[in-house]
Amino acid sequence: MKLLLIILFLSFTLTAETRKSYYPSGELKSEHSYHDGKINGFVKHYRKSGRLFLSQEFINDVQHGKATIFGKDGSYMVIPMVHGKMEGLQKSFKKNHTLIATLEFKNGKMHGEHILYSKPNIKLMVMHYKKGTIYKIELYSDDNSLRLVTLFDVNKKTLIDSYALNNVTKKRVLLSEEDKIEKFKNVNSKGFIDNILVPQK
Repeated sequence: MKLLLIILFLSFTLTAETRKSYYPSGELKSEHSYHDGKINGFVKHYRKSGRLFLSQEFINDVQHGKATIFGKDGSYMVIPMVHGKMEGLQKSFKKNHTLIATLEFKNGKMHGEHILYSKPNIKLMVMHYKKGTIYKIELYSDDNSLRLVTLFDVNKKTLIDSYALNNVTKKRVLLSEEDKIEKFKNVNSKGFIDNILVPQK
């Protein structure tokens, strides 16, 4: 049994290798783990400074597992990958590991909630997606109470309605058409918020 394990270990070792690439100035640029001629294991990309900025997991040349992107400021994002597509809950963190955003994916498309946090466990905004298209945006106050809702037509990708909520009665407060356009003109064609134009009161 021991002999068989040793043979298996040696056969794997002999077919496994790490291929490296370098910047013209000589710094390490990337590392790719290969087994049987295919990428298996980790692929890592580095900045010229030597700091890691992207780590990916592969199985037989297909990205599968966890991908992590590291910002220059120490922030980082963890992306779940299944058979080459984003699948599951993506998470973004500050340098101190504080969660600042989550985004749900299904079959490579945004599907579910994209939550932005202003403070730990305090929501700032929740964007709702269906098969990659945004259909609702919710804005929250510092006490986690819902204060503004906007609805979109998934098929036409146009704004349907937008209304504020009274913090006391929780009833709708009507907005003028100008307010609706001004508050959400920064939603781009892909459903992302370019800038948040509604400040906390």
